Amino acid sequence: MNLKLTATDIQLDHEALLADEARLKYLTDVRGFALDTIKQYKLGLASHYEWLWYSIPVFDLHGSCLFKKLKKLPDAPETQEKGMVYPGGRNAQLYPLQFLDNKKSVLVLCEGEPDTIIARQLGLNAYCGTAGADTFDEEWLGILRRFPEAADVYFFYDNDDAGKRGMESACLLFTARFPKWRLHRIEWPNDFSVEKGDVSDFVRSYHGDDAAGELIALCKRYIPATPADLLKESLRKSGDQRAITP
Repeated sequence: MNLKLTATDIQLDHEALLADEARLKYLTDVRGFALDTIKQYKLGLASHYEWLWYSIPVFDLHGSCLFKKLKKLPDAPETQEKGMVYPGGRNAQLYPLQFLDNKKSVLVLCEGEPDTIIARQLGLNAYCGTAGADTFDEEWLGILRRFPEAADVYFFYDNDDAGKRGMESACLLFTARFPKWRLHRIEWPNDFSVEKGDVSDFVRSYHGDDAAGELIALCKRYIPATPADLLKESLRKSGDQRAITP
């Protein structure tokens, strides 16, 4: 069954969230979303698969809703899934395509929709894939080719093993497809106290007045490892300290 979501469906979800004071307050006071941001991205409250969820509508380039990413509520039962997609079986997308701005020469890639929305709230030109750290579809590269030839790309993936692997894979892919782009990957500070922390965690714990600038400052230029570099790293991990000559 090819279920199609309408603008009315998304608006009803959005109005349900705005009418639920407690769940709206959690997004604004705990997660750090401004009310204007919630309205801009049409965040909602939706009932699917016998559970209640926060909903994030995912649109195509033309503004048609393809599916909703569903996020578990903080007071949901432990048995509820952390997140799902409605309707199921839809292909992952680049998000948020309805706000694609390819006139800017700076591009930020995050790991998930909440971090992307927070980054955009800070004024960054941020996007993500809707399937997590391990997926970056070749089809999305065609969309990104609309950006300037000498773009700067910043990767703000999560501070965990999955995020680091995904960021490395994405950097390698971008190096091959966009050799003129300057790539930068975030290096989370050693005192970042949140286990598996992410952009949202960092922004909530930041006490300065330029969180966007601080995130950019945490990034280092990405230079792909050479075969010699990989061999050195392999020997280092194995405890073999023999010198390597070119």
